[in-house]
Order: sequence, then C-alpha cells, then structure tokens
Amino acid sequence: MTTEKVWDYCTEYDIPRAFVLTWMDRELSSFERSMESLESVFGRNVVALQLPIGTEKGFRGVIDLVAMKAHMYKPDGDGKPSIEEIPAALADEAKAAHEKLVEMVAEGDDELMEEFFREGTIPIEDLIPGVRKAIVAEKIFPVLMVSALRNVGTPACSPSSPTSSRIPTSIRRSASKNPRARAIASSANTTTLSHFQFLSSRRSPIPSPAASTISK
Repeated sequence: MTTEKVWDYCTEYDIPRAFVLTWMDRELSSFERSMESLESVFGRNVVALQLPIGTEKGFRGVIDLVAMKAHMYKPDGDGKPSIEEIPAALADEAKAAHEKLVEMVAEGDDELMEEFFREGTIPIEDLIPGVRKAIVAEKIFPVLMVSALRNVGTPACSPSSPTSSRIPTSIRRSASKNPRARAIASSANTTTLSHFQFLSSRRSPIPSPAASTISK
C-alpha cells in the first residue's frame, strides 16, 4: 500500500496523521528538502512541531516549537535529553517556525484567533490544547524527527514525553483490529515515503508503540 493510498484512507475515515522524519543523522539528510516534499504532496497543513539541531552526523537534538526549548542529546545514545535554551544561531529560524505553527493552529478557531491578534501570539497554556485540537480536527499534520541509531528525538515519540503529550492519544496507540491513526515516516535523506501505523482502541499508556513499516 502506497503512502498516498494510506493518506486517502485516513482522509476518508477522518483519522489524524503525523509524519516522522527518520535517519536524520544520515549523509545527505535534509529537513528542508523533506518538508518541501511533504508540503508539495500533502499540502500547507503539514507543519513542523520540531526543528533539527545539527545536520547529518552532527544531528544532536531538536527544538520543541511549542515550548520553544532545545532538547539536546548526549553522544552515548542514552536517549535522555537535557532541556536548554535555543541556540542563538537557530533562534530566528525557530521563531519563524513557531509563528507558522501558531498561525496554523489559530486558523479556524475564533477564540484562538482573537487571542493571536490581541497578543501577537498564543501562550503555551492555550497553545498545547490548541495543537492537540488542531491535530484531532485534521487542521494540521505535525512533523517530528528522529535518529533511532543515535537515540536522538526518540523520547518525543514515546507516550510519556512532553512533546508526545501534545499529540492526541489516537496517534500513539498500540494494537487493535481497527486502525485509529497513522504516522507516515519519511526518510530524511531520500524522497521515499513509507508509513507505519499505531493501532489501538485503548487510551492507557504503552511502553513503546507497536508499528509496522511498509515501503512505498
């Protein structure tokens, strides 16, 4: 089953979706190229929840565009991020990406839109539920990123992480007969898309999502 068919299936049955950019540490990996590819195929509602810190083998962390904090990872691959301020070199890029996220979340929500125009932004206490609501309503399709080999970014996809808590439970479910959500994985150093599905009807936390990967 191709990614496009999976996408059409999710659209038909109103299933929320998320993208995960994998292999961010590989040679020739490119966040910018991956985002351009996703947006060209799936539209402007594809929006980043994170930005990468470092490229290729230098990929060492992500910027949480909701909390506007940097999650830095150690080279030993223990997978435990330290929460830090955003590096100065990435501050402008992060601000622009955060503003895009806020605008996309506010679109179609009169209350959030009024707050956005009044304050110029949306405070995090309103933005977090706003992001969840926008994903459930399929107004946005969030993009996360990982390097499984170096264990960078992977905690953000686990049920207990702060970033993951902004993703509706349906995106992070385990196995059941009826699919409730799909996450589409895109290799960051190729144009190939694949998909893996999180399946469940349970809302209880799980140690790790059950996933199956199908290449395009």
